Amino acid sequence: MNRRTPWAVWLLLGAACAGGTATPPSASPAPGAPPAATRPADAPRPLEPSAAANERVRYPRSGSGRQRYAFLRQDSIVVTMPSGEEQLQETASTSYLTLSWTAADSGVRFEAVVDSVVNDPEFPVPPVQLDSVRGSQWAFRQAGTGAITDVVGRPASFRGEQLRDQLLLLYPILPEGGAAVYTSWRDSTAVPTRISAFPAEAVVQLEARAEPRQGRGLRIVTTRQRSAEGQSTLATQAVTVRATGADSVVTELDQDARVLDATVRRVTDFVVELPAIGQTVPGREVSFLRMTLLR
Repeated sequence: MNRRTPWAVWLLLGAACAGGTATPPSASPAPGAPPAATRPADAPRPLEPSAAANERVRYPRSGSGRQRYAFLRQDSIVVTMPSGEEQLQETASTSYLTLSWTAADSGVRFEAVVDSVVNDPEFPVPPVQLDSVRGSQWAFRQAGTGAITDVVGRPASFRGEQLRDQLLLLYPILPEGGAAVYTSWRDSTAVPTRISAFPAEAVVQLEARAEPRQGRGLRIVTTRQRSAEGQSTLATQAVTVRATGADSVVTELDQDARVLDATVRRVTDFVVELPAIGQTVPGREVSFLRMTLLR
């Protein structure tokens, strides 16, 4: 029996963060740290509460609007080959999205469209993958707490689903009735996701707290613990993927719960299993995401 891992597995793993030929890393990336090339400034330190600190911030129940965001994404993935060799690949790009929303008592209905995508000159994404993202669209519903449901989108692509996952991180979960400064809360949810290049379902446990920010509004600091599992096929072979991970999210909200800026540092440890040939492929993915309101 041919015991070699199918080459297509490495192609798919590479597609997750491919930017050229993989090279062995000198050291594993520091968990939670963005790639050094375009590391943005850290989130500002907490400030004293404003005069409106006792006001609660909640998602709207009426009205409509449109915002444009820049979505930065930096990924670093280390895969351990069956030989024991580690391979590192890094990519980065920025996508520009327009979000339109209409609010009602039952929640907020969103539509998101990718206007353009800009590659990173030092850690570029393969152009064909970026082309698959341009023009992508999603629609989803946001409950009063910020929980996202009924997500639909087109066209389907690996990079598009990565961007969808980033979009779902834009709005933090808030308590029923809204959040006030120095309050904290917990929640859990299940969301679609990807483990490297493979689709999966994730269970998320989160803890969040509200901190003061300059002017009106709140800074929401969220810690998310994730576990995910999925099954797929590759060249007629069954593939099982499992992962655990953690996210650190800092979101700046104005008094109307509009997201002004959000940063996400996430670490995911995953295993791709190929039962038919008795092999497993472990890896670690470190990502830095930033979503910034442009207008």
